[in-house]
Amino acid sequence: MPTGNVNSLQRDSSMRACFVRNKGRNLSFALLCGFAFLPIIAFSQTPLRRIVIVAPPQSPDLQVEAVYRETKINRKRPAKLPKGQKPAVTPSLPVLNEKQWETLATRLYFGSLRDRARTRLKAGVASEEDTLQKRSELALSFEALEKSANVTSLMNSLKGDAVLILGNFHLAKRQVGDRSLLFTGELRIDKKENPGAPTRFPIAGYARFERSLITGDATKSKLQLVREATRSAAFGTIHTLKTGQIFPLSAPGTRVALCPTPSPRIADRLRFNREGRTSELGALSGMTPDVSALFVPSLLPIGRTATQSVETVRRALDARHWTSSDLWDTSNRPIRLRVQEVGKTLEVDYVMMARIGQIEVDGDALMPSLEGVLFEGRAEAVGALVRVSDGVIVWTDRVVTSLSVRSSPKGGLAQKTDYIALERKTLRDAIRFALLQLTRRFNEYRDGFSE
Repeated sequence: MPTGNVNSLQRDSSMRACFVRNKGRNLSFALLCGFAFLPIIAFSQTPLRRIVIVAPPQSPDLQVEAVYRETKINRKRPAKLPKGQKPAVTPSLPVLNEKQWETLATRLYFGSLRDRARTRLKAGVASEEDTLQKRSELALSFEALEKSANVTSLMNSLKGDAVLILGNFHLAKRQVGDRSLLFTGELRIDKKENPGAPTRFPIAGYARFERSLITGDATKSKLQLVREATRSAAFGTIHTLKTGQIFPLSAPGTRVALCPTPSPRIADRLRFNREGRTSELGALSGMTPDVSALFVPSLLPIGRTATQSVETVRRALDARHWTSSDLWDTSNRPIRLRVQEVGKTLEVDYVMMARIGQIEVDGDALMPSLEGVLFEGRAEAVGALVRVSDGVIVWTDRVVTSLSVRSSPKGGLAQKTDYIALERKTLRDAIRFALLQLTRRFNEYRDGFSE
């Protein structure tokens, strides 16, 4: 059965990074090398006026229904009680097994999907009752909908523009790495304007486990985690239907390699003295050349077993007598052919990489004040996600952070060694915050597919 191909966006001839604003946040999708590519599902973006959603058959389960009804009640804002009246005691919910949790997750996903389709797509959605009734009249089982002719018959009978058939759902708990609850599946879309040519794409949603810093207890119940994961998956589905874009790491079986993060060994020093400002290029040495421990992006929904570690990539580089810096050119852009070579050796689909570009520190140690000596460190961090099959950079971003540190006010710094030690500490903190900000930018890029 034909499926949708992955296309790319057009070339960005301006050779500059492009940015898409989403609710006040800059989500960078473009490439520093002048090309901008996003995974695109190959179907037209004609607005949908009415859609039909078909879910896999499920056996009635009274326990699941009880929990589902409770989630619907909890979504409503409680009414204000009269003075002196106590709220009603919430009845205890039944204990569900793993299969029942998965059934509940699919119910919650379909509910969120229908609600989101109405608000974001501005489309009508055929009710579950009408869909089941028409399928009964047409004698269409879930398996029978594998034939495009049967899907077209159902679509026409419900006067829809498209039919969404969802299946292969899984609810899995991840206990290592990014501790999370994952909800995954597959969606097939048949559109009226293109009969007989359905498109399939993966869906994925997640919710992170969080614990209180004080008590160490979980801050979310399992029900809350399931609701959050299915809501994330539904929002991602609507985003794909609206824009045609999918998150690169959402496909099942995707493997990613995490590259070492190089950093300059030397830094420039800017000083302000009585004669004015002086620049000393490469004056501060002894900086840490590898800061991989500071760049740990969350690659959800990819699991740790599908991720090649920094040490594994380092061994692959050593076999070629390369360092992580050899994967970058002098303009802080990935050398795509080399990245592809390493990625193919490790049999991964994507390579996540970052580096520290330029670092410099300012200081006024020759002009101490009553408040002490002020140091300011600046660090540039660049990140990229490279697709191994064709060398396309699907995400890249650049951040520059500035951080100030003031020494003890007791007469400035007594020795030159104190001055240099504080310079290095200031730069280490600037590098740490630059990579932290770069990680946040990638998280914003990923979360943009679920909004």
